Amino acid sequence: MEKQLSQTERLYRLLSDGLPHRSDEIQRIICGSDKVGLFRLAARCLDVKHKYGVSLTGRRDREKPTLYWYQMFRPQNEISAILNTWREENKKPIQSKML
Repeated sequence: MEKQLSQTERLYRLLSDGLPHRSDEIQRIICGSDKVGLFRLAARCLDVKHKYGVSLTGRRDREKPTLYWYQMFRPQNEISAILNTWREENKKPIQSKML
């Protein structure tokens, strides 16, 4: 039997792609379209920030001001590790051209 994920864990998984997600989309994915219930997105965002140590941003949708866009950013040390790995894998000798 698979463990059911909490709203916080599901939100983290959704936002971990690094793309912006709108609040109505998050509500539908986290709670399901057939469920009616209380989902406090701002509280779950705070839970994600504290539990996983990530940065989240939220901004109001310009066309529909009752909706917000949320996006997760990886911790700086994780970004540095990814960049260093990429640099090592793509290291090429620099060739200078004399004109």
